[in-house]
Amino acid sequence: MCANSLAERVLSAAEAYALAQVVVQAGGRLQLQVAGRSMQPILPDQTLVTIADLPATISLGSVVLAKVGQRVVIHRVLWRRQQQYLIAGDACPYFDGWIERSAIVAQAVAWQTPNARLSLNLLRRYAQWILAWLRHGRRWLIKSNYLR
Repeated sequence: MCANSLAERVLSAAEAYALAQVVVQAGGRLQLQVAGRSMQPILPDQTLVTIADLPATISLGSVVLAKVGQRVVIHRVLWRRQQQYLIAGDACPYFDGWIERSAIVAQAVAWQTPNARLSLNLLRRYAQWILAWLRHGRRWLIKSNYLR
C-alpha cells in the first residue's frame, strides 16, 4: 500500500517499487505501508515507512527498499562487498542473498507505527544492525563461507 498527503491507493509490490524509483530519483519522499512481519519488532505489519533517495554509500544497518528476484522487500543491509549487498529481514531466519546495488532503490528515513514515530539516526541504525546480525548469527557461524 502506498500513501501520501494527497491520496491513498493500494499498489502491488511491483507498482510500489516502480513508483519509488521515479519519486526518489526526482528527489522526493514516499510513504509505503509495510505488509508482513519480516522486520518485526522494529517495523510491525502495517507500519508506514517514509523512503527517500539513497546516499552515495549505503551504510550497514540501513533499512532499504529492494527487489530480490521477483519479490520487493523492505529489509536491512547486513553486509557489503564491492557493489553487492547482503540484506535480510530482522525477523527472518534466512538472508535474502547478495543483490546488486541497482536493485536497491531507496532507504527508509523514518517510520510511523500506530503508537509511535521514529526517525533513523546513526546510533540507532548501528544498534539495530548489530541486533540483526545477532539474530542471523547462528546461520552465519554455520555457513561462514557465505560472506566470502
